[in-house]
This record gives sequence, C-alpha cells and structure tokens, in this order.
Amino acid sequence: HFFVIIGGAWKKSYNLVRGLLPRFRKRNRILDFVMGFLPFILLWPLKALGSILVFQKIMRKLGGKFIAGISGGGGLPAHVEAFFQAVGIILIEGYGLTESAPVLTLRSLFRQVPGTIGPPLKGTEIKIVGEDGNRLGSGKTGVLYARGPQIMKGYFRRDDLTAATIDEDGWLNTGDLAVETYDGEFAIVGRVKDTIVLLGGENVEPAPIEEKLKLSPYIASGVVIGQDRKYLGALIHLNKDNVSNWAKVNSMMYTNDEELVASPEVHELISEEIAGIISMKKGFKTYEKIVRFAILSRPFELGRELSAKQEIKRHVINEVYAKEIEALFV
Repeated sequence: HFFVIIGGAWKKSYNLVRGLLPRFRKRNRILDFVMGFLPFILLWPLKALGSILVFQKIMRKLGGKFIAGISGGGGLPAHVEAFFQAVGIILIEGYGLTESAPVLTLRSLFRQVPGTIGPPLKGTEIKIVGEDGNRLGSGKTGVLYARGPQIMKGYFRRDDLTAATIDEDGWLNTGDLAVETYDGEFAIVGRVKDTIVLLGGENVEPAPIEEKLKLSPYIASGVVIGQDRKYLGALIHLNKDNVSNWAKVNSMMYTNDEELVASPEVHELISEEIAGIISMKKGFKTYEKIVRFAILSRPFELGRELSAKQEIKRHVINEVYAKEIEALFV
C-alpha cells in the first residue's frame, strides 16, 4: 500500500508537469508545472524503489511484452485507474454504446488524461447539448450526442424508438451527461436516461425496482444507485408515520425522528423489507438485488431533487448525496 500511495502521488505530479490533468476549467500551465515539479523530483527515488520491489513483479505477470490494456463496458473507477497508474500500467479507456457499434471515443496511447474517455475517433463527431438544445462549450455539463459512420441505422421495426434517439441530422442521443475539456477530451459525469449500467456491463432499469420498493408500508420512496458500480445501492426515504407506529408496537425507545431513523432496529427492518420485495422469487435478476442502502433524514424537495413533474432528477441526487452514495460502495 505504501508504494501504491507513493506511485500514485508521483504519477499525479508527473501529470501536472506534463499537462495531463483534465482541464474542465482553464488551468495555468506554469502554475501546474511549478506545483508538480518538486514532488516529481522528491518522490522519484521512492517510486523507483517501489518499481524494483513491487511493480516490476506485477509487470512480469503480464508476460513482458504488455503495452496497454483497453477498458470498456462500464466506466473505469477512479481508484482502479489510480492503482494502475501507480504501477505504471497503461489503461486506454474507451466509450461507446451498442447503437454506435460500439466505440465513439478512445484515449490516445500517447496522451493519457485520467478521468476522461479521450477524444472522438477519426470521422466521429461529438457535441455536448444543454437543456435548451444548444451546443455547449468546454467545461459545461450537458447531454452527449454523437454522429459518425458507426451509428446504427435504427432499431429493428421500431421507427418510434429510432426517431426518439436519432435526429434528422443523424445525431445519436446517448443519454449520458458529459463535459468536454479545454483540450478536446470528454468525461462522462452521469446519466440523463434512467438506465443504470453496472461495472460488469449489466443494464438495470431502476424505475420498476423503485416502484416495487413503495409496496413496503415503511418505505415512502427510494432511488436506486449503481452507475459504473459492482452492485446496486439505494437511497431510502421512510414512511415515518408507519415506522413510528412499528417502533411503538415493538416498544422502541427514542427521543426524536433522527434517532429513530439512525437506529439499528429500523435499519434491520428496512433491510428485511427490501430483501423480501427485490428478490429472484419476485422476478428480479441476481444483479438487480439492492446490496446496500442509506436512509435519508428528509424527503426529496420539489425544484431540488424533484422536477416540476415530480420526476427524480438523478444527476442532482448524485451531486447532493455524493457522500452518502460513496459510502454505499466502500
């Protein structure tokens, strides 16, 4: 672990010196160089020692002629990428969809910018579109659209779905939220469409699961989380009246709602409710199981986590509850 931490810190300083950090906002290259140069020099001896004692052994396991690996199917987790960068193994992350046969972007072997999916392939166009339908500039988050020779002609015998996905100019709406760097790379930051793609590539529709969760008398609502994760998690809002009644029946002692929500007894109650509702016996697949959940202390608010149509704004929830979500996947 020590050498992985050292290797990661050295690689970050290397990226600062070489200008290989993603520029979602304009960065001062001189300042980056100055900030990165000293740790780049000071950490080099420890990095070299780690290579001799640990990292070279890992590299030899790859056969000695390994140049780079390609990552796709699901997003490359930051901690996984950091490990491989610390070791010195190059991972080229790509991005695409079944509808794009499938690759749209790919990092360059010679310009590895962490946290990005690289620039578009030759002959492929990418644009980021805002809520008003206009193209956005660098550093702005919007929906990623793609156009190129690899885009499908359409869905088989589903002209309605085709028209909803590909516009008359040939632009494919990927349903992904993305941002373009000032150097022309792209980064995926979330989803507009509800579909969750797990780390293993499994597609999960969260809406049916969320509707089923409401069958529990103790759950007012739930939001399923899991984009680019190994498993599904959920944020749960309780039906406090029913939970309070349950607590009284079971002679639970508590002083306020916050204490009740945080109690192990309520957590166990909700765990049993979720396990009973979302199961293979009820028609769900194994990867649709909710492995971990967090109970929220307050309901979602209109105009914040909920749209004017009372629809869940998933990208907002991902930002507002980032700490709670991250804790589900530790």
